[in-house]
Order: sequence, then C-alpha cells, then structure tokens
Amino acid sequence: MNQIMSNYHTHTTRCKHAYGSDEQFVLSAIKAGYTSLAFTDHSPWLLYPFEAGNIRMHISEMEEYVESINHLKRQYRDEISIYVGLEAEYYRDRIDWLINLKQKHQLDLLILGNHFRGYESNETYYGNYRDKTNVYKHYVEDAIDAMATEAYSIFAHPDLYFRTNNKVDKVALEAAQQICDAANHYNVALEYNLGGIRYGDNS
Repeated sequence: MNQIMSNYHTHTTRCKHAYGSDEQFVLSAIKAGYTSLAFTDHSPWLLYPFEAGNIRMHISEMEEYVESINHLKRQYRDEISIYVGLEAEYYRDRIDWLINLKQKHQLDLLILGNHFRGYESNETYYGNYRDKTNVYKHYVEDAIDAMATEAYSIFAHPDLYFRTNNKVDKVALEAAQQICDAANHYNVALEYNLGGIRYGDNS
C-alpha cells in the first residue's frame, strides 16, 4: 500500500489553538517527507454579535494569512507543493459570503469542518451537542447540504458527532453510511483524523 504523504488540514497561530510559525510547519513537513501541504486555518466568518469567534482567525487577518502562505508556496516550490485554503463550517445564511471570500482571495480549497449547527455556541457544537436525540439527524443534514453546494473539497473529521454520545451503535453507523454515500456522490474526500484518540474517546 502506498503511503500518503500529504496533509490538507493545517492550522496556524491565527486560530488561537495552534503553535509555531507558518514556515516552521513547512520545514517540518519537508523534513518528514511530505510531498504536499495545505494550510486550512479556521475560517473567519461574518459573525453575529453573540458569536465569540474564539477558535478562528479574525477577518482582519485574512489578507496577511493568504500573503504569508503564498510567499511560502513560491519560496519552497521546488521542495513541496503548498496550497492555501480554509476550514469552514456550513452556515446556510452565510454560505454565499464564504464562497465570495474564497473567490476574493483566490483560495485553492475549502474543507468542511462541520462543528456547529447554524451558529457558533457551546450548545450547537456537534462534539457535545445539546440535543442528543437529534445529533445524528442534524449532523447528517448539515453535512449533506454542505457537500451539495460543491464548495468543499474535503470533509474534515467527519466522525465528530460520535463525541456527543461517545458510543458506536446502529444509528451512529447509519449516519456514517449516509455521510459516506453523499461524499462519494459529491466527490468529497473524507479525512482520516486521529483527534478522537488524542481526546481519549472510546468510540
């Protein structure tokens, strides 16, 4: 089996929970033998007043972010392929704004981070969803609707919803099958993510 030496889910310090300079990420990837690296920091959003935006870059950082990654793309073009994009949620009332942001900055890709339903809050976070009865239904609805826009190339940590109930059962697996079927239909790659192991999830 061929080993995949690419990472398309890379954050920067701008999201407030990553460490190291942009160039350090590139140098580490080259040292590890990676052939391609995509920077997909947490997208800024046109935030509502009640949304804190504590896990994402501010819109004022967007231009500098793109300039930094494009500079590294040119600087290390003979050693590694570098791409610039964003990891972004699917908010129905703001998806046009996100697509315009991608076009404005000529981003290479968007990856779907289906973190919240409708807006950013502790109650709507799919990793600890308030409505445990409907977490699978809502997560799948948002995921499929997002992929149907054809705006996203990759679906990051598509198993995030498992963290709410932290168990593998028939309903959870049916949700996973629906996500896989939709990803195949819309030609969206599903990320293999080890975050659950890092956080000690039993699922």
